[in-house]
Amino acid sequence: MQIRIVGSGGSIPTPKIGCSCSVCTKAREVGKPYKRNSNSIYLADAKAIFDCPEDISNSVNENGIKEIDALFITHWHPDHCFGLRLLMQYGYDFYSERVNHQLSLFIPENVYKILVKVYPAIKFQLENLGTAKLTLVADREIITINEMTIQPIDFNGKDADTFGFLLSDGSKNVLYSPCDTLGFITYHEFKKLDLWITECGCFSDYKGEISFEKTIQRINEINPAKTIFTHIEEEELNMAGWEYMETLKEKYCDTNFEFAYDTMIIDV
Repeated sequence: MQIRIVGSGGSIPTPKIGCSCSVCTKAREVGKPYKRNSNSIYLADAKAIFDCPEDISNSVNENGIKEIDALFITHWHPDHCFGLRLLMQYGYDFYSERVNHQLSLFIPENVYKILVKVYPAIKFQLENLGTAKLTLVADREIITINEMTIQPIDFNGKDADTFGFLLSDGSKNVLYSPCDTLGFITYHEFKKLDLWITECGCFSDYKGEISFEKTIQRINEINPAKTIFTHIEEEELNMAGWEYMETLKEKYCDTNFEFAYDTMIIDV
């Protein structure tokens, strides 16, 4: 199983517009790994994208992705779904008004109920472009693509509006839970994963989001073989400094984790 980190940033990409902090300046001058587009991954075995932020076009091009057959959405936040217009239009020829490629679009039902309110253009795109076939999915429902199984995982019960996805090729299991994991209370059900791609959490003491220390506690509880931290926020890096991530690797050297960067390739 091969997974590519399409974007490793948070709700605000790095560099932030108009920001001249040392982190953003380095991101502009050097590029990756300092530059981070908003969060998304690509599962090569299924030719599937998970989440599509506003900068998805740039991210897909930077990753050299040529084929996208499926798109999965974890939740309704703009940095996870407002790139829908670009992905749903890439298979459409406006001059001939012809569909050249149709996506399979998978969205948890509770997520879709909110999404149509915050992004009503999705109805127009589905009904008029015909470039995507929508399937509403439920918690733990099994979707099979090219011998890969993909299951939506609700974060906190039947009324959840934020999901992760469990990816499996029959021998390896990967859990993708990129955002709002403070409310992810069902994580403890997934023991000894081969890989957990999850939200980095806050380096600062911000009560509205999970802390980095709490994510480490959860890793030690369920014991995945490896963890990749993603959704790394520009504001957190700005406050802590780029070098702070290296100190965390030293502090938690007994835990097998890495910080994601854009275009990172993971063979599981």
